[in-house]
Order: sequence, then structure tokens, then C-alpha cells
Amino acid sequence: MHDPNPTQRIQVGDARITYLADGAGRVSPLAMFPNTNDTDWPADDRDENGRITTSIGAFLVETGDARVLVDCGIGPVEREFPAFGTFGGGSLLESLAATGVEPGAITHVVFTHLHVDHVGWAAGEDGTPTFANAAHHVAEAEWAFWRANPDVGGAPSAERFLDPLEDRIRWVGDGDAVAPGIRAMATPGHTPGHLAYVVDAGDVQAVLVGDVFHHVRQFGTPGITCAFDIDATTALRTRARLARHAEQPGTTLGAPHLTPGPFGRLTRGPKGLVFQRIGQPL
Repeated sequence: MHDPNPTQRIQVGDARITYLADGAGRVSPLAMFPNTNDTDWPADDRDENGRITTSIGAFLVETGDARVLVDCGIGPVEREFPAFGTFGGGSLLESLAATGVEPGAITHVVFTHLHVDHVGWAAGEDGTPTFANAAHHVAEAEWAFWRANPDVGGAPSAERFLDPLEDRIRWVGDGDAVAPGIRAMATPGHTPGHLAYVVDAGDVQAVLVGDVFHHVRQFGTPGITCAFDIDATTALRTRARLARHAEQPGTTLGAPHLTPGPFGRLTRGPKGLVFQRIGQPL
């Protein structure tokens, strides 16, 4: 069984990208990936309860004067999703401190989407935004969906997160720049307004994909769906499109839930796409 990802780093041109560990989930693979079967999940991938590990964290992109936080982890909580497993965090601010960056130095917070495990540190228990000097960006369709559907599984708390951020949110859409060298890419399906973020350094780039991919088996078997995909058909199309994009030379993927290791490059082997991990522990 894999341990959760530690904090680790890659360099893409002049941009430094750090995965900030927050916590992990221990989940039933058959519940999380409902169109798989028991033989798809070897025993050495599982714990004594038959569960697999999924890492939870965020990314810090440092480029020029910008300090961009991509998502905010799950926060200092432990949550049980019946039939799925437990999800918990609490380490993100310690991981951020290890980079030498304080919360007040974050210039932008950009959300791939607003599931609870991606907004957990956005505001404290009293509703005060954690990254008080940052502009906060999300797709308008994403915000509207969760305002209208507070009871969908994985929904962010309106009182804890949506209300405190209401006056800070700026809309961002496909192709929009959020900071120099960082642009949004529409990747709907997992949620209606899901975005990836491209860190473009010319000949090389990184694509921070949020929840387009949850497990490395989705590269070699692209038809594997996730139970939390709101529109599974659209999510499959998005996953295939993004995988083709990631095959381009010089492209690195960053996916916070992939375990072990959130960073890697896609190559094509005799049995399909292979995820080759890269990255150095901090």
C-alpha cells in the first residue's frame, strides 16, 4: 500500500512548482471507481480493510512576483464518506511554510473546482480568508453550480467557504491568464466548471489537472470513471483530450490525488499510456 505523497517540487522553465501535502484518503477502490472490479486492484495496493490511498494537497507556483496557490486541500478535518472511506488533512500550512512562503505572500488562489477537498484552507472556522492578500479565481459555472446544488456529494459549505469568499471571487475561463505564464484550461465533467491550469514556459509546460485524473490506472485504462464525476461522459472526453495534450514533448502533469507522486510525464508503451513520475522531495 502506498503512503500519501510528501511535499515535493519540480522546475518548469523559470517557474518553481511545489506540491503541498495536506493529507490523504483511504477509500474503497470499487466505490471510488465504480466501473472497475476486484481484480483491477492488487492486494499490495490495499490496506487490511481493502482500501487504497489517495493523496490530498495543493500546488504552489512561484514565477516572477507571483505566488499562485492552485486549490487549498481539505483542511484540518477528517471526514467519512459512507461506503467510500475517510478523508482527512491538516498539513498544508506546514507544507507551505517549508517553502519559505507565508500565507500573506500568496498573490493568487485559483480553484480547479470547489469540491470540499480542494477548498479546505480557503477560510478559517470564523470565515476569515486564509490567504488575505490574494485574488481568488474560479469558473463562473462552477460557482453557480454549487450555489444551486448544496446537497450534491462533496459540496463545499456555503457558510464556511462560499459566503466568506463571495466578495473576493474573480471569474476565470478557458484561455484566461491568471498570472504571467499561467492560464486556465476548460476541463469540464468532474464538475461543470472544472479548470486545469497551464504553467507555460515556452518549450516546456506543466498542466495542473485537478481531478481530471484520480489514479494512474486511468492513463492506461482511460474508461475508468470516478464516482464523484458529476457528468461522467463529459469527464471521459475531457480525460482523453487532456491525455493527448500531455503526450506533447516537454509536458508535465501535476495531479494532487495521484499516489505515489503527483508529478509525471506520459509516454506511450505497448499497452498504452504510462505515467513516469518525476519530482524531488522538499
